[in-house]
Amino acid sequence: EKKNNIEKNQIMPKGMYAAIDFLAQPTVAIFYILILIILLSDIISGEYTPNTIKMSLTKPISRKKIIISKFAVSIIIGASAIIISTIIFIIEAGIHFGLSDYKMPFDVGAKYILNKSLPLTVTTSQMEPVRNSISIVPLWSGIVRFMLIAILVSIATIS
Repeated sequence: EKKNNIEKNQIMPKGMYAAIDFLAQPTVAIFYILILIILLSDIISGEYTPNTIKMSLTKPISRKKIIISKFAVSIIIGASAIIISTIIFIIEAGIHFGLSDYKMPFDVGAKYILNKSLPLTVTTSQMEPVRNSISIVPLWSGIVRFMLIAILVSIATIS
């Protein structure tokens, strides 16, 4: 028998599950958006300041290239902020709870359908999971996927 049988050994998730639970909260998404707004607010709005106009008059750089380069810098800053803050939080969760459960199974990609035959109450929903739509991946892979989705959302927000 394998030693990593979760049910037999009764492995309890700790640190990394706490990290993914925290990162998946809506307040964290709002925090990321506020950080992006603070970091990137002056990059595009500073396009009309006199120094930028003087600089573009002295060098043959088109306005399109300036705006595209500012957009690229915004994407790099946004992705860096998300990656750095996630790494810092994972290190902090690892210090407090441990990093031993990074290989624990984590379900991703669940698809749901509306089933009106199910009763709708305060504690239940009419959404039913589709069979075989869930993938089981290691927890570290789930966190990486979460970061990539957050980066894609930040790129959409920036643009």
